[in-house]
Amino acid sequence: MTIEDIAKKFNINISTVSKALNGSTDIAESTRKAICEYAAAQGYKTRRAKKGNGLIAILRGPLPDRDDCFTAVIERFTQEAEAENYAVVRQEITEEFDCAAYLAEKNAKGVFLVGVPFGASAVRAVEESKLPAVALGIRLSESPLFSNVQSDDLHAAGRAVDYFISLGHNLIAFVGEDKNSLEGAERFAGYFFGMSGHALPYRHDLTYFGDNSRRTGENAAEYYLYYNRYFTAVVCTSRAIAEGLIETLRRAGRKIPEDISVIAFGDGDGAPVTCFVPDSETLAVRSFAALNMTLRGAPAQSIDVRCELKAKRATCAVKRSFLAETH
Repeated sequence: MTIEDIAKKFNINISTVSKALNGSTDIAESTRKAICEYAAAQGYKTRRAKKGNGLIAILRGPLPDRDDCFTAVIERFTQEAEAENYAVVRQEITEEFDCAAYLAEKNAKGVFLVGVPFGASAVRAVEESKLPAVALGIRLSESPLFSNVQSDDLHAAGRAVDYFISLGHNLIAFVGEDKNSLEGAERFAGYFFGMSGHALPYRHDLTYFGDNSRRTGENAAEYYLYYNRYFTAVVCTSRAIAEGLIETLRRAGRKIPEDISVIAFGDGDGAPVTCFVPDSETLAVRSFAALNMTLRGAPAQSIDVRCELKAKRATCAVKRSFLAETH
């Protein structure tokens, strides 16, 4: 019995199950009670570690409820840590959060950052604390104490292009977040190299950049429609961008995926579009292993985890009839 099994039983998010099992008060009491009773009946037990090896603080950004990937990573990481006799505490980062004071109060021995923005004050506080740490999804300093684990976005974006090519597409657009962000730059580079690898020319008129939001997807769709930019497939750097793009294109009469196929990066199980996601268990296990090694005196590591394609109905073979109609 796992937390994922419980979530499927109740047809709810993993994050809701996690909150119930950890006594959170921001869900309905009836829901919490039902989940806990079912978990107990099925033999699921929240593992409580002794503080034999010290305490690891998990600092997480304000994750949306639907972001099951990060929630699953936190749960699996906790299991790994407690199995090695570490105690674990979790704390959501807010603008008012005093990270340095928190780590000192908890007498933390190590830190795991999940979904924390690169520029957050908590990141600087962890670096200044000189504690062994590992960050998920962001590359930090060259400190021998600060490991990082991230998805292999560069190769995944290239494989997105490969996948579209295999379906007969060659007019492939790209909508991404700020190119100055490392994540955005890697995904764009993967797209660019993927196109070059198939001898397809880079077309600046089929690329659009903004921030990581639905609005960027909406703006991109409006741009393509206004200037009559024709394409049959698009790579989006996030699920939020893809959702905004799809909604706006559909309002304009475009069919997804019959007219335009979409691939995005994001949490796969709940996503409505075909997407690339790293395996949550692999992320968690590799993250804990990197931190545990640093806690034992080994130097920090930088680890890339392969993304897997989760195909949904947002992609299909190119429809030549659409091209004929639009030209």
